[in-house]
Amino acid sequence: MLWIVDLYAVVFAGLLLPAGALGDKFGRRGALQFGLAVFAGASVLAATAGSPNQLLVWRGVMGVGAAFIMPSTLSLLTSVFPPPRETRPESGPQSTTPPAKSAARSGSPCSDRS
Repeated sequence: MLWIVDLYAVVFAGLLLPAGALGDKFGRRGALQFGLAVFAGASVLAATAGSPNQLLVWRGVMGVGAAFIMPSTLSLLTSVFPPPRETRPESGPQSTTPPAKSAARSGSPCSDRS
């Protein structure tokens, strides 16, 4: 009974990184569609399973589908919703100047120039 719950997590965790790499190599959209199709098909078959062994197999296949869904959805979200413009780092000499140097340049009382 324990494996019915745990097999999904074991397969999902084991295939998460390789599925993400395959999604990067062959396309995020295709990996997402493949994962959704595998997960949906395995869910239907798991719901109609007649024995615990069949349920174990379909739960494992659901883990395979979920391993393709997770990395592709996260990478698609970052490309669909880029960070706002004002949170991107500035370019120019001011952005790389440490605070102590800029305080010394401005002649503040904290500077070591007299």
